[in-house]
Amino acid sequence: MAYDRWRNILRKDFAQENRWTKLNCTRDEYVNGAWNGGLLRPEPTEEVVTEFMEHKGLDNYDTALQYFNKTCEVCGRNVRQNDVLAMNLKLLGRTTNKIYCKKHLKELNGMSNKDWNNTVADFKRQGCALF
Repeated sequence: MAYDRWRNILRKDFAQENRWTKLNCTRDEYVNGAWNGGLLRPEPTEEVVTEFMEHKGLDNYDTALQYFNKTCEVCGRNVRQNDVLAMNLKLLGRTTNKIYCKKHLKELNGMSNKDWNNTVADFKRQGCALF
């Protein structure tokens, strides 16, 4: 019983934190041990991207792939936060080849922290699948 409860907690955590894009693994891989080891593989498999795409309700594999292994065009930092990746796709277009960290995307668009938070909240309230 405790084992099943733990596995359910892991499944819920995996989905809530969008760990597909942070660890490059499937939900089952995470539950079966990847939860305590960090990034599972350097590149996501097709299965990982497809599972993430279905979870997010995205209708395009290439759009889903945009969430994986991205670095900022300006500073080179890894960009793995879902809201930051989603804002890149909203503001720059779903087919963009350039991704920016939160700091540089805000600078590029002349946004304050308050503007950023309000914009993210508006997109979420509208039910945007990217978020």
